Amino acid sequence: MVQMFKEYEERLRSSDNVPRFSYGRRMMRDDGDPNRYFLMYLFCEQSMAFQFLQDIGLLRSKMQCNTCGLDMTWSADRYITEGFRWRCQRSVAGTRCIQSVSIKFGSWFQQSNLTIHEILLITYDIVRRVPAVHNRSEYCLGRHTVADWGMFCRETMLVYL
Repeated sequence: MVQMFKEYEERLRSSDNVPRFSYGRRMMRDDGDPNRYFLMYLFCEQSMAFQFLQDIGLLRSKMQCNTCGLDMTWSADRYITEGFRWRCQRSVAGTRCIQSVSIKFGSWFQQSNLTIHEILLITYDIVRRVPAVHNRSEYCLGRHTVADWGMFCRETMLVYL
């Protein structure tokens, strides 16, 4: 996993959207894990961000259509926040399948109205034990949203352990 983080850091550094840091500072913590810079600049390159999330298993890299059973394709959709959806537009037995599913479906991000980027940032802060009052202020979120995400993260960690 650390090697994958390094590869994405190199890709980000070669991007025109990412500013240069002084003294060769990195977008990684001393232990090799990504820091907030990494997450922030990763989402300047949205297609790279979603590829990264698929590579580490936080977003699905394949989706099967519930109607026709065939693989759906990753399609751009400018009318939704994420900018992409899973779509099935194949014809099966003369009938065109038009199923569409959010890229959040079946992932950590599924049941939220927050963007994937917002969820990653708040999750990062919760795991790093940033006080809830800071998260509410920093991201302009409601008390219940921050509390719910804190509970969700703790439950997930308990299940993992």
